[in-house]
Formats: sequence, structure tokens, C-alpha cells
Amino acid sequence: MFDHRNRDLAAALSSHSSFRDDVLQTLLDEAREQQRSLGELLLARGSISRLELLTAVSTFLGIPFRDPDADPEFEANLSKAQSCIPLEIAQARGVLPLRREGDCLWIAAIDPFDPDLCTDFAHLLGCSVRLELIDPDWVHQQLSHSYSTAPTTSIRESGDASDAPASVIEYVDFLLQTAILDGASDLHLEPMQQSFRIRYRVHGELRHIPTPSRLEGASITARLKVMGHLNVTENRVPQDGRLTVSLQDRQVDVRISTLPTHCGESIVLRFLDQARIPLSLDQLGLPPDMLHAVRKVIRQPNGILLATGPTGSGKTTTLYSALRELDLDGSKLLTVEDPVEFDIDGMVQVQTQASIGLDFARTLRAFLRHDPDTLFIGEIRDAETAKIAVQASLTGHRVFSSLHTQDAAGAVPRFVDLGVEPYLVAAALSGVIAQRLLRKLHPQCSESYVPDDAELDALGLDRVTLAGRPLQRAIAHTPGQHHVDDMGRIGIFEFLPICDALREEISAGASHRQLRTFARRQGMRTLREHGIALLLEGITTSQELLQHLGIAESEPPK
Repeated sequence: MFDHRNRDLAAALSSHSSFRDDVLQTLLDEAREQQRSLGELLLARGSISRLELLTAVSTFLGIPFRDPDADPEFEANLSKAQSCIPLEIAQARGVLPLRREGDCLWIAAIDPFDPDLCTDFAHLLGCSVRLELIDPDWVHQQLSHSYSTAPTTSIRESGDASDAPASVIEYVDFLLQTAILDGASDLHLEPMQQSFRIRYRVHGELRHIPTPSRLEGASITARLKVMGHLNVTENRVPQDGRLTVSLQDRQVDVRISTLPTHCGESIVLRFLDQARIPLSLDQLGLPPDMLHAVRKVIRQPNGILLATGPTGSGKTTTLYSALRELDLDGSKLLTVEDPVEFDIDGMVQVQTQASIGLDFARTLRAFLRHDPDTLFIGEIRDAETAKIAVQASLTGHRVFSSLHTQDAAGAVPRFVDLGVEPYLVAAALSGVIAQRLLRKLHPQCSESYVPDDAELDALGLDRVTLAGRPLQRAIAHTPGQHHVDDMGRIGIFEFLPICDALREEISAGASHRQLRTFARRQGMRTLREHGIALLLEGITTSQELLQHLGIAESEPPK
């Protein structure tokens, strides 16, 4: 009883019992020598009754003491309250929810001396929490037996016609299974002022899931934090964790990130399905001439090949496809990633761990002592990583990596912004692929139409180029539902090979626009041109093109 709280218990007994301080000190020394709790020692000797001990603690802490057997409504209130705190959290903190009184939840605890208990659960549940003293052994028994078998309430909204799982655990399992089986890349849980929104992203589009109430949403959040080995009672700072989901003989790694918001904790889960196999370069959708140029750069013995674009544009998939072109048996390939998205035989893969200082730069410095032929850097984010990547390229290594830029030419000023001299960028860089992912149009759920002048201007098209051809758009199947994404997504690309003439421009400090103009005159096909080609073939829609590339601006002539 009251394990690891001998000093606190002695203070309670000193203030509210007949024990003298010297007697208590002797008992404390004896309990320490026997590795027993002070409460257990006192009860075993008959020095104090259980009721007297609990009353002394209650008085010392200033909280009410309750005997469950003396309250005829206790069991009914207990059964109703148990759905307020998920089992995993209750057992982890040794806390038993007793009853709800308006916006206040009464709890009992194995360790009532914990000063942060009520505050932590008030933050977690978004309601007032008050503590009652009940025999800790009885609380432990309830948590071990009765609590785990007590009925739990459905967390789905009443009136929801869909099948509703019966518990928080089942509902979280339902969420994960639904998202993974639908091919989601991430799952978003967002507390709002009066609701709790859950969505998952498939082919770049967020889809809604029927959601529970805000209070029940807090339990879902807590369950996910338990699964991700996060601090369930800390919701004031962001946290990151990971878990593994086993589903239909598949192992899916899940990265979890929390964010404190005005209305509660927002959570995002990112799914990394290790069963996925990276595409080959031929499957990416690169135009034949671009594919040939990219392969030519990959075969070079040294130099940096970059993939650029916003988050979720498929950069990692493209780079892994390029890595598959190499002879993994005859060369040494090291990767540093955050996170490792594909588990590939033949590659030595390292996951960064910021908590212990294992970042991209530190890992790369170690890589260079391991005699690699090729380095894959998940993303160049800072000046040190950029400089080491350039150094590796100039000392005879292939380097594959990604950057967040809007187009291929933007990679050069980005390197300069990171502190790399233009002449070093010119010497190290071999090629840059810029890309986006557009949702494909289902041929059976589309219709032809003639675009108006405003749409053509936004796309950068004219009637001459259109040559009387109609465009395709999605047909609404039901209100608010379109079938533009049933066919998956397709990439649009632009590739900037770094030739000698372009190296001179980079070394001379040419601006982004000047580099883009030069590349266009050298024959570079832009993202928009590739997208318009797919649009005219009826593969995608103008809505997709405008969403990812924006309204067309004047381009320099070829």
C-alpha cells in the first residue's frame, strides 16, 4: 500500500496520528532495510488499522475518503464512468474513474500522493477532475479485473447508421484498417471547437470519416498516444512516436506526430507500408526523351541528382526508382532518411534520430568514412547537409537527394541560399527532376466539354494549340463525390540536365529566371507542358493542373 511513498505516508501519520517522529523514523529505516512499503509494514504488525491509515492520508491530503461498500449507487456510477478513460491510460497511471458529476470527473488512484494527477487528467480529458481516496489495493483490483471486463459505450455518434465499433480500442483499429486498406498515405485527427474531425489522404485528397464527439475524440487521441509510446498526459508540447500495424500479413510502420492546438491535440499518422515495392523508372511516366536523359545522369560515376517538389509529390519514389538502376551487388550504397520509406535489400539504410543527435549531417560525415559509391540523402534541409553533399559529389561519389523547390531551376538558388558557392554548385550538380502528382480521370466517369477563354488563359493554352479538341472533366456520381481519383495518380515532370554551358551560367551567378530561360532555350520541357499533354489526352483535368501548378504565367520562349 502506497508503494514508493514512505516519506509522504510518514508525514501523513506524523500530522494526523499518535505516532512520534522518532518512532516513524525507526519504522522508515526498517521498511527500507526490508524493502517493504511503510503501509504494508504497519498493517502487518497491527500498529494501525487500515481504516485509521486511510483516514490519516485523507486528512493529510485534504480529499474525501470513500468506502465503496457503504455507497449503494457506487457500482452503477462506476460502470458509467469507466468509458471516460481508456483502459491503457487508466492502468498506466493507476487511476480509476468513479463517477461523473456535470463537467467534473471524480477519480481514485493507487498513488493519491501524485501532485500532478488531477492536472494531467484535466488537460487530457478537457474537464474538471477531482480525487477521492479509496483503498489503493481495491483500486488495483478493479483495474486488473472488473475494469477490463466492464461494458464500454460506443464512441460513434448516436443515430449513425453505419456499423459502430463498441469501444475506443475497436474504433482506433477500425480507423487504421480503413485508412491502410484504402491506400491512405496519412490519417488526420483534428479537434474543433464543437466537433472532432477525422480524415485520411488518398491520392492527395482528404476523405472524411464519420466522427465521434469531441469528448470521445480525446479518448481516441489518448489511445493513439499509448500505441505510439508517447506521454499520454502531456498535451502542451508536440510529440513524435511510431508504431507497427499488422494487417493481412502486412507490416505497416506508422509515424505519429502530435500538435497542441487551441481546441486540443491534433494528431497526424503517416503510413509507411514496407510491402510496397518502388516502381522502376519505366513505370514513373517520364516521357521517353526525358527518361533517356535521366538514365544518362544516373550512370555518371559522380554528381548530384536532385528530385524537387512539394511534400507528397513523389520525390522519394522517383529517387528510389533511380537507385534501382544501379548495381547494388557490385557497389556500396548508403542511405540516410527520415523516415526510411522502403526497406531495400542491398542498401545500408540509416534512420535519423534527432533525440540523440543523429541528424543528416552527422550521418553523412560517418558515411564518407565507409567507402561508399552512392549516397542517398532523404532531404537536404540545412547548410551543413548541403555542403557535405557537394563535398561528396566533388570527391567522386554519386549523391541522390531531394529539395523543396517549385521547379528544377529553383534548385540552384536554393543551394546558394544554403551557403554553397555558385561555382561549387555548378561543379557538383548533374541534374534536377521537378515533379508533381495529378489524379487521373476515370474514363467511365467523365464527359467532354469546350473550355471558355478564362480557363484557357489560366492553363496557358490557346485555341490554336487546342485545335478544336474538347477537354475532359469528372462527372459527379453523387453530391460532393467525384471519380477523378479512382484510377490513382500520374506524375508530371521536368528535367534539367546540367551541361557545360549551364555550368557557366550557374558559376556566373545567374538568377532563377535567367537559369529557367536558358534551360527553356536548351529544350527543357516544363511541368506545365507535360501536364497539358496529359490534359489533351484526357488523362487528367484542368482542375488538377491548376490546383498543383496555379495559373499560368508568361514563359520564356524556347
